[in-house]
Amino acid sequence: MNCNECTTHCIKCDDFENQVDGEADITTLKDIRKTLMQHKVQTDGSLSGKIADWLTSKIGTMACIYLFTIFVSIPFIFPKTLEIVQFVGGTYIPLVLMPLIMVASNRTDKIREIRAEREYRILLVSDRIDEVMGD
Repeated sequence: MNCNECTTHCIKCDDFENQVDGEADITTLKDIRKTLMQHKVQTDGSLSGKIADWLTSKIGTMACIYLFTIFVSIPFIFPKTLEIVQFVGGTYIPLVLMPLIMVASNRTDKIREIRAEREYRILLVSDRIDEVMGD
């Protein structure tokens, strides 16, 4: 998409650098920068993505650590549950959490890439504003 075709000046524009270089109006450049700064960085809005975000936000908390600590301590009170706790704690939970950690890492990397692109474009517009104001 070309920035002349839309008014959002989003980070998805293929020809963003040329559009900014060709712009001489300070007000337009400031509007572009403001729009970029207000752009909320997010990944896909799919159900799977929302579930992954929710799970990773809950798993990475102290509450989860407390819950797992209580869970693995159950055999001290009820010794007959030792085999179940060993299976769930030693096999099931790690097999479920490992892919979740990888998904969280991939989503974090994608968000960092989007933020870096947005920040680059903000700096590009700010530099262009400085150039125009210096003329």
